[in-house]
Amino acid sequence: MKIVLISLVSFFASLAVAQLPDATALKAKANTAIDNGAQETQNAKADVTKAVEAEKTKAKAIKQNALVNLNTASADDLAKLPGVGPTHAKAIIDARPYNDVSDLKKVKGIKEEAVAKLKGLVTVK
Repeated sequence: MKIVLISLVSFFASLAVAQLPDATALKAKANTAIDNGAQETQNAKADVTKAVEAEKTKAKAIKQNALVNLNTASADDLAKLPGVGPTHAKAIIDARPYNDVSDLKKVKGIKEEAVAKLKGLVTVK
């Protein structure tokens, strides 16, 4: 009777263990998910760092140079201004000539806030 009882307990224990997911596989899946999340976080941090460095570089270049003349500056020079990329630089060139910096408001896609930020960085003379 003892042997039968022990055999039954062993049998049910082996069934229970067989139905449990493999702990090693679960751990591996969890570690993979954690690693993927960590990598995504690192990628996002790297993207933000690159963007910040680009803006710092633009600001430094602007400080080192004289004011940018809206009527004569190249697209590359205009694109270095904060908030102005290649598309806005082309639009600024296409809307020339300017009599005043506030004339930038007439350029499609450039808002008053952007014009206010550029006022100390650009000229029309």
